[in-house]
Amino acid sequence: LFCSSNSIGIFRETKRTTISMATKAAKITSKADVLHMDGMRVGGHVAESNRGVSTSISTVVANILKAGKDQGLKLDESTVRLVAEQEARSRLDELLAVNREKYDFKYNIFMHNHGAQLLIAFYRLGADGRKMEEAFEAESVDYEPAFKSKGRVNGDNWDSLIGVDHPPPGPPDFSKPKAATHYNDFVEFFTEEIAAKGAKPVIEMVA
Repeated sequence: LFCSSNSIGIFRETKRTTISMATKAAKITSKADVLHMDGMRVGGHVAESNRGVSTSISTVVANILKAGKDQGLKLDESTVRLVAEQEARSRLDELLAVNREKYDFKYNIFMHNHGAQLLIAFYRLGADGRKMEEAFEAESVDYEPAFKSKGRVNGDNWDSLIGVDHPPPGPPDFSKPKAATHYNDFVEFFTEEIAAKGAKPVIEMVA
């Protein structure tokens, strides 16, 4: 779940946003391939530094089957693909958690965190865990730490707090410290709501 006072619209525009991020994926891939050449660290995990190599689930499967054949092993392609897909999904979940827990939904005052949409777009395009890591590292290089929840969002006020974190009209004032947002207040509230009611009723509540 990635939600905030300015990102409830994710639930309402999922299809449009996913298509947009999928279109952006190729650009981010090329960006990821040239950044952080000496390796990177995402959520405590060190990714391989093999840049410039297009990696996907299909590539992983093909490489495993070839390695097995070279060693005289007959591997079942459907089983290999299933394992590769499960590993990619697991890494997606880990990276989504990193984005949700580590970063605020805004950075540079008015820029918005689209890490979740980017990761899901890469996953749906067939990227493996390493490529998702590279793309996320490149995308999140300017992201800012999330503020800790102060428990300010609840069942009575969540709707009225949507949009309160928008910056004021006019040019941004970078000389002022960043104001605390309601991002993690929303994350905490909706996480508890989903745990108590399930995802579907909560999504219907904000749709």
